[in-house]
Amino acid sequence: MSEYVKINTSIPEILGAANDLVSKGSDMESAMSPLISAIEAKEGTSVWGGDEFATKFLANYYGDGDKHMNDVVKDMAHGKDSVGSVAQTIGGIVVNAMFDYSDTDTGASTDIDATA
Repeated sequence: MSEYVKINTSIPEILGAANDLVSKGSDMESAMSPLISAIEAKEGTSVWGGDEFATKFLANYYGDGDKHMNDVVKDMAHGKDSVGSVAQTIGGIVVNAMFDYSDTDTGASTDIDATA
């Protein structure tokens, strides 16, 4: 192994964890789909009225952002920036990094052996 990067476990263990992360991310996206449908089924019309109650309610409901909380939850649950999608992306990055690391380490070892 390289002296510049120290891995305290094996590459197969890291690959296993990264692949598990990809799988769990996919499972999460699948599990969230019916939950999003349930949220959408319960969504109603916007708060009506421009009185003090409605104004204060909407200010608290929106908070500092520009989205309803249910829209934020839906965004986190599906789409390219969802928690499951991000988990899959990170897992894929780790898999690719470990393959690159392994290739580099093997190549360096071969080069070192060739000079001996």
